[in-house]
Amino acid sequence: EGISATRSPSGEKEIVYDAACYCGKVAYQVRGEPTTSKLCHCRACQLLHGAPFEWVSIFHKHNVRFSPKSLDFLYFYSGELDKGWESSEAEHRILPVKVSCNRCRTPVADEGRNMWLAFSTLFGFTIETGIPEEFQ
Repeated sequence: EGISATRSPSGEKEIVYDAACYCGKVAYQVRGEPTTSKLCHCRACQLLHGAPFEWVSIFHKHNVRFSPKSLDFLYFYSGELDKGWESSEAEHRILPVKVSCNRCRTPVADEGRNMWLAFSTLFGFTIETGIPEEFQ
């Protein structure tokens, strides 16, 4: 988990953030900075996270890449439809959905049609590394 820099196809330096669930079975990277970060106080976030709010960072979905081993551990749930999809059924999911690990049940993100609402605590920022300004 952490922050790294890489080179884009055009040769420019590109920031990469690593995120993972509690058990580590679901791991992914996002390239670039979030478009925004927020504290969500909606009732759904309160119930889902068992807390008064959730810290989310919003990315364009095309910047999200899962590790190949993670794909078998994804679970997708639509509260609107009260329906869930295992990773093997992912192509049939109807967006937007809540994404979680099917092993440890960690909520990973909210997936929309174009955007990825990452749960920022999964990026593993620490007191030592600090929290990047773009996430504040």
